[in-house]
Amino acid sequence: MLFLLTAINLVNFMDRYITAAIQEPLGKELSLTDGELGSLAFAFVVVYMVASPIFGVLADRLTGRRPLLIAVGILLWSIATSAAAFVDTYSLLLLCRSLVRVLFPP
Repeated sequence: MLFLLTAINLVNFMDRYITAAIQEPLGKELSLTDGELGSLAFAFVVVYMVASPIFGVLADRLTGRRPLLIAVGILLWSIATSAAAFVDTYSLLLLCRSLVRVLFPP
């Protein structure tokens, strides 16, 4: 179980920084301005800041059901990450990347 959670956390960290690594080709593909590219990272941090305390409280209240909370979070995070690969507009990209942070705050 520890290996599995470690592997998931590794993929989560790679997913977190992928937009920074492909920022230039992503901007060209979707015709994004520098401001829009910068706002992706900003929105990511703001959503993380808001979602973390909420999920922390939720995890504390669901003490016996934490594995279920983790499983649902990983499933929804995977769906949001996969959906981000198929977006063709800035607003959809922003939505998917924000959902990634909401659904799997470390």
